[in-house]
Amino acid sequence: MTTPVNAEVVRIRHRVCGEHPGEISLDVAKIILSQHAGHGEHCLQFLGALNRASVVCGEAAVTSLLRHSRPGRREEYGQEV
Repeated sequence: MTTPVNAEVVRIRHRVCGEHPGEISLDVAKIILSQHAGHGEHCLQFLGALNRASVVCGEAAVTSLLRHSRPGRREEYGQEV
């Protein structure tokens, strides 16, 4: 049995756009997507949640967006800053 997700707790834990959400459930991803919608390509919360929702839908293309949008980490992927 799955524990119900408390939306208010999710909003508090995932309020900072510059932090990646980590491993999350689809329910948590949906809450993050609604909370961070419109924040742009540098919002790691939104991109992480979108990546999680995309995996469920069979899409993994969002992963490349995550790699290219992390500030200060582009050199990790062989690209110039």
